[in-house]
Amino acid sequence: MSCGDSHSAFISQTGKVFTVGSGEHGALGHGNKTSLTSPKLVAALAKLKCLQVSCGPYHTAFIAGEESDIGFVRIPPSAAPVNVYEEWEGSPGGRFDRVQDGALLCARLFTCGVGKAGQLGLGDNAAMMKTPREVTWFGENGHRVGQVSCGMHHTAVIAIPVHAMRMFITTVFTFGYGENGRLGHGNENSYKIPTEVTFPEPFHAIDVSAGEQHTLATSGRENGCYAWGNNSFGQCAVGSPSSTEFALSPTKVPIPEGIRIIKITAGGRHR
Repeated sequence: MSCGDSHSAFISQTGKVFTVGSGEHGALGHGNKTSLTSPKLVAALAKLKCLQVSCGPYHTAFIAGEESDIGFVRIPPSAAPVNVYEEWEGSPGGRFDRVQDGALLCARLFTCGVGKAGQLGLGDNAAMMKTPREVTWFGENGHRVGQVSCGMHHTAVIAIPVHAMRMFITTVFTFGYGENGRLGHGNENSYKIPTEVTFPEPFHAIDVSAGEQHTLATSGRENGCYAWGNNSFGQCAVGSPSSTEFALSPTKVPIPEGIRIIKITAGGRHR
């Protein structure tokens, strides 16, 4: 499940996704701007298995696909495991369980809601989408999506090259509003299609999280956590706000020796 500012989303045990709350921005994905007080199935994704959902304040992202779309990549023992869904059990209803560690399941990315800043990843003609629409850039460029996180006006994604599904090679992409460097591209430009984040060393993320104006990523390895974006409250943990007001590019988070970060969550102005 995932909670935005005024809406929520849930994935059932059979991979169906439901949303509830404010429909003002189209983020519920039901093709309208109607608000709901009870969860409703997102019909546009009803024939797909939904692996993950992330709610931003004004947009929502879904990782979903048919069984033939879904793949997985094993995380090596040197990086911390993360929970993912097990393979389909073949039981009635196509049930699947979140029971296996050490891999990332991946499929296609869909987004809906407000897209004026490019946070939907759909290009120029997406000021608002009231029904989930596939971010075709990933498929067209040979990637599947393993994780997504929605910030206030930006989105962060972990993607895996299709040709490298048997190896652990992940890439972080961001898109949307770029103020204060929250996209990590070395500038404050906005990007309306997924754009790769470049790290100062070989880096393969297992977890990524988009906050209000900053983003975090970790590889699960020792000394393998990065942050970028607004640091005016110290939320990037890369130094005091007086010395580092914001980071335009990924900046190493100083983690105590011997500690590995395996899960990260960015809040509005804290982590």
